[in-house]
Amino acid sequence: MSYADVILAHPNLVRYFRLDESSGLTATDLKNGQNGTYSESFGGQPGAPFTYSVPGALNSANTAIRFNDSALHGCLLNVPNHADLNVTGPHTLECWAFPEVDAGLPSGSALFAKLDIATGPPEQAYGLMMAPPRVFQYRVGISGGSLVGVGAPFSATARWYYVVGVYDGTHLRLYIDGVQVDSLNIGSVTIQVVPYFLGVSGSFIAAAGHPKYAFPGIVDEAAFYNIGLTPTEVADHYAAAGIPDKAFNPFKSPIFYPPT
Repeated sequence: MSYADVILAHPNLVRYFRLDESSGLTATDLKNGQNGTYSESFGGQPGAPFTYSVPGALNSANTAIRFNDSALHGCLLNVPNHADLNVTGPHTLECWAFPEVDAGLPSGSALFAKLDIATGPPEQAYGLMMAPPRVFQYRVGISGGSLVGVGAPFSATARWYYVVGVYDGTHLRLYIDGVQVDSLNIGSVTIQVVPYFLGVSGSFIAAAGHPKYAFPGIVDEAAFYNIGLTPTEVADHYAAAGIPDKAFNPFKSPIFYPPT
């Protein structure tokens, strides 16, 4: 089975964006047809353009989208809010990310997140983030007001990483390249519901007119599940990519497919 076949075969898959479009502003959801829109401007701010068809995570023929956001203007993929995204319990966020700079914004750069930019904290229901200087994070907003998360450093920019955040009903878990790198027991909690979009590569605080959560880099193969993937499932998904040379090792220089 191909990587896409493995992802699509999971019974609890809710959204799956391959991000392999070569033109246009529509990103196709292969699971439920809830397509997203590439946005080059949000909240009144000028957005930086996208680069289509850059080499993707799986091999040099697989393509992805580069969010050319070195100025942090906020170009992003906007996936409309829907009832099936408003999970209050177990779930999983999964994507491949190619960070091109060491540091994100102080508040964190969003790889794949559901954000509410119209109300007070917590602004986030759930999200995979990158924090400075080189840290991947998985955060959830808990109903009642608190924001909790797990995180771990990554070894270098300009390489692909498989990043997965899981809430399994008791623990938050962060995986990098198929390996669990951090966990936190938060018990049985209710995840905050925010009436806003699921986005790739960031957002704006529209009312303030300032960019927030922008991610300068490349994102590929973004998927959302309404269940916490098991460690075996995460490892199997990583293995399905067929890239053994990218196993997570902070002391090894990784092999990667550079963007064009």
